[in-house]
Amino acid sequence: MSTLMSSSADAVIYEVYGLRAHNAARVGLERRLEAIFSSRPADATACINETFSFDSVTGLKNCQAVTSCSSQAYNLDDGNASAFYFSSTGRCDGGQVTVSRTIKVDALERQ
Repeated sequence: MSTLMSSSADAVIYEVYGLRAHNAARVGLERRLEAIFSSRPADATACINETFSFDSVTGLKNCQAVTSCSSQAYNLDDGNASAFYFSSTGRCDGGQVTVSRTIKVDALERQ
């Protein structure tokens, strides 16, 4: 019985840290998207790799997001376009438990 309860408690811990890691990845991704798409046309120079720490954020203590970004310009028949490729990995450390989640997004801006 105690083994079953311990397994159940471990599952809850992984679920909670998994959700925190997912939220850290999402916030890191949103920060990259905002930096690039807050101006028109999109600012390709803001397409950088960056690490965000969330130690001062309640609920995300001991979490970080590692973001990466790359861009590619395209010449189309009816104009130009810029493609952006984003990846953000949230990682939360709970001492004996470390959980990570990765989110990837592609975006296209036609000019």
